[in-house]
Amino acid sequence: MKWTKSTRLQFGRITIDPAQLNGAPSIRDLPITVATIVRMAREGMSAGQILSAYPELEREDIDVAMRYAAAKESADANFIEPMRNRIRNLRLPDDEV
Repeated sequence: MKWTKSTRLQFGRITIDPAQLNGAPSIRDLPITVATIVRMAREGMSAGQILSAYPELEREDIDVAMRYAAAKESADANFIEPMRNRIRNLRLPDDEV
């Protein structure tokens, strides 16, 4: 996903800093990545359990992390699927029958 002014407004709590956490999207400059929050949610943890594990987070942080992950997944799919189709349909000289 390209990080634009519009993205910053929509996901203002997300920080992407190459000097922090190897550039992984994190929450409000905290050492907590979006991936960590998404993994916890996918493992079945409730928002309350995530907040208990990371008291420095706020409920909105979790909501924004989940929205960001969904938007990124969608953007990646919109890029990757057409590329997969192009690769599938790519014919090399050796493929001629």
